[in-house]
Amino acid sequence: MTEYPSGQDLSGHDLSGADLRHANLTGHDLSGANLTGADLRDANLTGVNLRDANLTGVNLRGATTRDTVWPEGFSPEKTSGVANGADLGRHDRREGSRPAQE
Repeated sequence: MTEYPSGQDLSGHDLSGADLRHANLTGHDLSGANLTGADLRDANLTGVNLRDANLTGVNLRGATTRDTVWPEGFSPEKTSGVANGADLGRHDRREGSRPAQE
């Protein structure tokens, strides 16, 4: 697994098409980031803030999404595999993912 220092502020960054397979992104702030087409298979997204992020076509298969803050209207529980083009596959939602709070 690729390690990144915990809690990095990547808000608003363009990460479109990024290969982040197996990345440990615990606690990162990716709010407003462009993750269009990014590959996050098997990534650790525990506590990641994805509020207002563009998740079009992102691959989240096997990702750990405990305490992840999702963009408004994005609900992995209601998707059966694809939401806004996202591949959620068998994402791990231990202890509950949470939607963005107002």
